[in-house]
Amino acid sequence: MLQSALGDARRNGPEWIPCDLQPEERCPRKRGRDIVRTQKREFSPNPELHAGSSGGGRLRKTGSCGPAGSRWAVLLMVVALIMGIAGRARSQGSQQTPGPRAGAVVEGVAAVVGDRPILRSEIDEQFSNLAPQFQVDPSDTAQANQLRREILDNLISEQLLTMEAEKQLIKIDDTQIQQAVDQAIQGDRERLGAEGFAAELKKEGIGESDLRARYADEARKELLRRQLLQKEVFSKVSVTDADVTKAFHDNKDKIGKKPRAVRVLDLFLRVTPDSTIEQTYRKRANDVQAEIKGGLSLDQAAKKYSDDDKSRDNGGLLPRFAPGELGDRAFERIAFTLPIGDISDPIRTNLGYHIIQVVARDPQSQSAQIRHVLIKVSPSRADETRTRARVESIRDSIVKSALDFGDAVRRYSDDAASRETSGDVGWLPIDNFMGETRSAVDSLHIGEVSRIAAVEGGFHIFKLVGEQAETDYAFDEIKDQLHDMVERDARQKQLESYIADLKTRTFVEIRSRQ
Repeated sequence: MLQSALGDARRNGPEWIPCDLQPEERCPRKRGRDIVRTQKREFSPNPELHAGSSGGGRLRKTGSCGPAGSRWAVLLMVVALIMGIAGRARSQGSQQTPGPRAGAVVEGVAAVVGDRPILRSEIDEQFSNLAPQFQVDPSDTAQANQLRREILDNLISEQLLTMEAEKQLIKIDDTQIQQAVDQAIQGDRERLGAEGFAAELKKEGIGESDLRARYADEARKELLRRQLLQKEVFSKVSVTDADVTKAFHDNKDKIGKKPRAVRVLDLFLRVTPDSTIEQTYRKRANDVQAEIKGGLSLDQAAKKYSDDDKSRDNGGLLPRFAPGELGDRAFERIAFTLPIGDISDPIRTNLGYHIIQVVARDPQSQSAQIRHVLIKVSPSRADETRTRARVESIRDSIVKSALDFGDAVRRYSDDAASRETSGDVGWLPIDNFMGETRSAVDSLHIGEVSRIAAVEGGFHIFKLVGEQAETDYAFDEIKDQLHDMVERDARQKQLESYIADLKTRTFVEIRSRQ
């Protein structure tokens, strides 16, 4: 996939903070990975109301939010549970008959809140969507039952909040509902493509107007819950400087150490074919772009022409990514600046030529989702040997002081972004370097030039210009993240207390947690 292929050591985007101060979905170390990255997100009870979900082959079955707390616990704070407007509308669109308040077991009803049933089919559908995301094996009875219990608890909380919002006569503007529905429909179209969207409607035996009606009902409920939460829960949470300072001192054992960091200059040479062959690939990319401008959708172009095996069948759709996550700054610059829906000119990366269409981007540009067509450039062994010899010659000139490193970057580097800074990529934790690049940088002393580090598609040479030893974090370095942590915990406690109070005032009968 593009993300793994472009994900070399040259990350230069997200701020680095202690992993233990992050929710679990933002802490790769808690999930068994080596690199810790974080992106700040504005809280929303349901991200699906304002952001498209990744993946897809059906009408909005899953969303993009992840678990926090336990290994795959569903956040009570994320009240809409991940499925969002479309997923919930589909699972609830068929039956909405009130259930009895008590008495004999009714087949298919898992719980009753007030006079409203929660059906087992809702739990089953959400379980089938969430189990793969949270890596729950359905055959593991303990894990499966735990996830089902959490799904049911969250559905009960949703129903309680919806009923309370209606009781308080909270009103939702029709314009808000229409905007949410339009965004949900647009997200479906972008994920499925025009043909896939039409095929899914046909498969379900409904028209777009029917789908919009389902989405409108669920959007209304989501917006009701959001306004209620803002009024009764989140507006009552206040975090002071004293709270943040106390959290710093109370959590020192969890914060850990600030990792060793290095500042390097980076010279990168791409392995390219003979210029005549390179021109052939470029022409092929231009031809595909011309077809797109002539009316071919990027979704169709990807299925027809893309060399990216992992995204081709999905119309070139890639999962959401944050700045710095792909490792190619020129590519990411397009992803975070190109207007949504527009088509880029062909962009050259280590993999080849990409034609990009931005599908979604959050307002703060903390994440984006794109479709792309990849025309893969496959250099030969001879091309690789030729490029390595050139890199060795440049390195030799630098080591012998016949050529300044910064001048070499400006003159020879194939990384346009680093050319602008004479190769300076800023301070990076040493754990941000992996494989060949890690071993090349690890042994350097300040002022030394590294050996050649081979990566997919090219070669790096590094010069170490600064180093910071592992140390404790200063309060000012992490106070913003500490504030977020304290606020998140306070909101969670306030929400749990509010839900508990609603349960004392509303009839709730659980008939089956399995």
